[in-house]
Amino acid sequence: MIKYLLFIPLLFLSFCESDEVDCAATICEGRISELLFQLRDSTTKENLLTNESLTLEDITLKGSTSAQLSIENILETDMLILRDSNWNEDTFSYQLIIKDSITYNLDLELKRTPNSGCCGGILRTDSFKINDETKEIQEIYNGSILLVP
Repeated sequence: MIKYLLFIPLLFLSFCESDEVDCAATICEGRISELLFQLRDSTTKENLLTNESLTLEDITLKGSTSAQLSIENILETDMLILRDSNWNEDTFSYQLIIKDSITYNLDLELKRTPNSGCCGGILRTDSFKINDETKEIQEIYNGSILLVP
């Protein structure tokens, strides 16, 4: 009788499926690594980086000593790129100053995805504002357009 009592729980355990998921074939979205900006003339909508009306020397960034600006051509569009090596789960504020006269206040809040599943714990944009106007995620990844007067 004791043999049967031990055998029954072992039988149930052998038919239980594992809750573990094989993440080897899962592709996760990458963490935030940069913010993209298109700088356009407010009247003509022309890209001011492409026509060289603005260069990197005309643009100042305040708010972090670890942040860097660069100009890169992404998908055939010249964009201003903001990267900060100190990005983590927190809120970051910057001032983007163009030709010492035009200021854009940038507020970025970063959070991690829930620590479950294959793609947990990834640093993501929770909110992004330019001069207190919330930007959609699509705008952030395709390059927020800043209209320069």
